[in-house]
Amino acid sequence: SFCYFLQGLAKALVMDLNRFGELKLFTKPDASEAIDIYEEAKKVGARFILDGSVQLVGADLRLHMDLIDTSNHGYVWTDKFDSQLSEASFALQDSIASQIVARIAGSFGSINRALFEEQLQKPLEDLDVQESMLYYHNWVASLSPQSLAKVKIILEHAVEQNPNSALLKAMLSDMYGTHYKWGLKLVENDLELSLKLANEALELDNRCRYAHWAKAYNCFIRKDKEGFVEFTKSALELNPYDTNILASGGVNMVLVGNTDEGMEMVDSALRLNPHIPRWHRIAPFIIHYLNGEYEQALSCVKYITPNNDFWMHLMRAAAYGQLHDLPAAQDEIQKLLHLSPGFIENSHSILSRFFFQESIADKIMEGLELGMV
Repeated sequence: SFCYFLQGLAKALVMDLNRFGELKLFTKPDASEAIDIYEEAKKVGARFILDGSVQLVGADLRLHMDLIDTSNHGYVWTDKFDSQLSEASFALQDSIASQIVARIAGSFGSINRALFEEQLQKPLEDLDVQESMLYYHNWVASLSPQSLAKVKIILEHAVEQNPNSALLKAMLSDMYGTHYKWGLKLVENDLELSLKLANEALELDNRCRYAHWAKAYNCFIRKDKEGFVEFTKSALELNPYDTNILASGGVNMVLVGNTDEGMEMVDSALRLNPHIPRWHRIAPFIIHYLNGEYEQALSCVKYITPNNDFWMHLMRAAAYGQLHDLPAAQDEIQKLLHLSPGFIENSHSILSRFFFQESIADKIMEGLELGMV
């Protein structure tokens, strides 16, 4: 019946939200009389309330969902989901629950976005575990080279204070791996530290999805395709609704040559949360670019902001070079050289780290060289 469908949906939401171990959940108590949900939230220390209502007009079903901040009763997120009553099924329960969870939890969810702004004025040394993680989640949403060093320092301090946190060690592993992948010289042995932290995270908690993802990412950087695929899949088995792992893993799947699987992962992340960061468009860019479809490739990255993104300048420059649009290519090259003055001297090393396959790195370099003529 309709009531059973809603009860099942509520249970599916609790189960799926529990996959995000950094969240602490409280369910609304059963009561025969009306209760003040804000008072109940205050009793247990809950910051947010996930609430909803249902409209049924004939056979048309509309579910309204709201995420409310108990500190000010403000709406952090709201959305609606339409369906037909005849379609009410286990599959529909799972579909709606997964979309709600992906849009409020994880790196790109409304909860982290709402909380992050509050931490900006707080001294870095005073950040607690959850606040330190917020900086990581904000960083993976932007992938800003300018903020990478700051987030690394925050996570290093957090790991020192909490050496038994698998999640923190996995996040710090990600940062060290990115230092190496992007060619940044912040730490001499950053790749080894990344691997060490990923292994320690797995030993501390083999059920931590980010521990598996940290190991997958390290395998990618080491050009271990089999290990990358294995640990990416195990991370997603633990939490198939983490759109950061889905989108990042999908982009990297394309780079290792598993293009169909990679694009399906990226598309799945978009279905769950249409508002994930636009860096996921690296995946279709690579596919179009390698197929010689340079106009389509350019359209994937042409309007991505911010304008201080080294990799977007690089990909736009390569596409413009292949299209023989020299003024546009040279403008993008000047912008990327402003961000990385030593790029020309280290281009092969940097490109091969980022793009995994030498053939992709060589094809990108070909476009850049055409743009420098």
